Amino acid sequence: VEFTKDGYCPSLYPAQRTGTQDWTIVLTQDTYLEGQVLDPQGQPVADARVRASRGPFQNPQGQISQVWTETTSDAEGRYRLYLEPYDYDLQVRVPKVGSFRQPGLKVIRGSMKSLDLQLEPGITFRALVRDASTGDPIPGIQLWNWQHEGVEGTSDEQGQLEIDGMSPGEFEFMVTAEGVDRRKSPLAGKYARWWSPFAVHEHERREKVEEGRFPRNLDGLTFSIQENQKPMEIFLEPMVTIRGRVVDPDGNPVEGATVAPAKTGSGNSLTGDTRYSYPTDKEGRFTMHLPASRHTKYNLIAHDGQYQQWRNWASGVTKPFQTDPGQVLEDVELRLERGATVRGRALDGAGLPKPFTQVRAVGTDGLDNRYYVPTTKTDEQGNYELKFIRPGEHRVQIQPFWLAADDAPNKSTRTVTVQPGDELEKIDFVVD
Repeated sequence: VEFTKDGYCPSLYPAQRTGTQDWTIVLTQDTYLEGQVLDPQGQPVADARVRASRGPFQNPQGQISQVWTETTSDAEGRYRLYLEPYDYDLQVRVPKVGSFRQPGLKVIRGSMKSLDLQLEPGITFRALVRDASTGDPIPGIQLWNWQHEGVEGTSDEQGQLEIDGMSPGEFEFMVTAEGVDRRKSPLAGKYARWWSPFAVHEHERREKVEEGRFPRNLDGLTFSIQENQKPMEIFLEPMVTIRGRVVDPDGNPVEGATVAPAKTGSGNSLTGDTRYSYPTDKEGRFTMHLPASRHTKYNLIAHDGQYQQWRNWASGVTKPFQTDPGQVLEDVELRLERGATVRGRALDGAGLPKPFTQVRAVGTDGLDNRYYVPTTKTDEQGNYELKFIRPGEHRVQIQPFWLAADDAPNKSTRTVTVQPGDELEKIDFVVD
C-alpha cells in the first residue's frame, strides 16, 4: 500500500496485513529534490516528467520490482519531487529534446537537495525484428513498457524499429503488436514467444531445448542501451492455434466455459498464472493461441465457468500432446464430466474447528491446472463441501498446501478415488 498526496512525501508499506484497524499515516514535507530541468543548451524545459523509482521490495505474495514517484516541471522548468528515504533511479525523458538518468541516488530523511537536471541528446535504440521460423522481417511488432509512457516503437515493413530519447543503461521492453490489447493479451500478433541474443539476461535469450522442459521466452526483453549501438536482433516464434468446442456429459454445447492449457505432470498452468485462458461462445466453441510445447507436452482442461466460478459440471481434460510453432489444430472436443462431492471437517491440534480454510482437490494424473481445480472453504464450524470433482484419483488437500500437490504435508492431504455422482463423507482433517 502506498499513500500519496501532491506536495507531500509518499509513504510505502510493501507488506501489510489485511484487516488492520486504527491505522494512522503521517505524511511529511521534509524530504525532496528540487531544481530546474534544462535542455542540452541550458534552456529551461517545461512540462518535463521527473520520475524516480525505488525497489525491489519483498511481499509475501511475491516481489515488487519497483515503485515510481513523479512530478512535472513548471513553465520555467522548475520541479520539486517529494520522496521518502531510499536509493532511487532518477530519470527524465523528453522526446526530441533529450534525457537524463542518475541511478543510485541516495535520499535520506530530512534532506532538501538542490539538483538541476541537464538533459543530454537521447540515444536512439534500434532493433531488427525477424520471424524465428523463416528469418523474414516482421512489421507491426511493438516494444513498450507500461511504466514508461511514450517509450515505444513499431517495426516497419523491413522489420526495423527505432525509439529515440533513450538514456544509457538497462531498459526492459514488453513485446506486443499493432491491434493487440497489450495490457491483456500475452501474444504479439500471431507470435507467442520472443528472444534476442543481445538481451541482458540469459532467460531472455533463446532458451535451450530440453526434453520434458517447457521453455518460456514469454516475458520482457532487457537491453543495455548505449551510444552508437548496432540494431538489436529480436526473433519471434509463431503461435499455435487450437479450435474446438466444449460440451456437457450429454454432448450439448456449453457457453461460458473456460479452456486453458496445463503443463502436464505439474498440476500448474504453463506460466504460473491464468494467461492463455479462453472462453467458449454460445455454441461452446473456442479458439485459443498458445506457445508451442516443443520437446515437452501439455494438455487442455475445460472448466465449467470463469476463473473462481463453479457452475454445474466437473472439468474435462485431454490427453497430453506436443505442438510445433505455427501448428493449427481443428475440431478438438472437450467433454465436461458429472462430478463427485466430498464432505468433511477440519480441526486443529486442540480439536477446535478450523474455519474459513481453503480446501481443494487435485488429480493424481497430472492433468490439472491449479487455477481451475475444485476449491472451497470451511465454514465457521470447520465443515466443508467440495463439489465438481472429476472422476479418478484425487488428493483432497487443506491449507497449508503448495504449488505442487506432492509437496503438501501428509496431514493436510487425503487421497480419494471417485466416480461420477459419488458423495463421500467424513473426509476429515486434523492439522496444526
